[in-house]
Amino acid sequence: MTYLWIKALHISAIFVWMAAMLAAPAVIAWLGRQSIEVRTAAAPASRTLFRRLSVPAMILTWALGLWLMSSGSWMASGWMHAKLLFVVIVSGVHGMYSGMLRRIASNNDFTPPGWISYLLPAKIAMLVVIAVLVIVKPF
Repeated sequence: MTYLWIKALHISAIFVWMAAMLAAPAVIAWLGRQSIEVRTAAAPASRTLFRRLSVPAMILTWALGLWLMSSGSWMASGWMHAKLLFVVIVSGVHGMYSGMLRRIASNNDFTPPGWISYLLPAKIAMLVVIAVLVIVKPF
């Protein structure tokens, strides 16, 4: 029964983390198009919201996921290694978003890169791959 509760909390943490991760590029791009006055007012609040939602959710996702992985004896499974690779990449993108929001909040001259909007479909594709790996366990 404990396993199911941990799994439910893990999935809930993923939902919160991914909601913030899916909204972040839109917020970053929007902030990049705004005047200095709007940026000065909105960027710190956007950064605080991202930090207060996504960071605890990411930490909880990792902690509970590692517990589930060890209790399920999946550490040696190929699908788990592939899943961990994608989760590490998503975590790296999280750090990149956090850095961009920090730079926008502290430097009104920072302009987000134009390619940031391309990360949204890539991130969705990674989430689909992760879900397939977890459910199908192909190797």
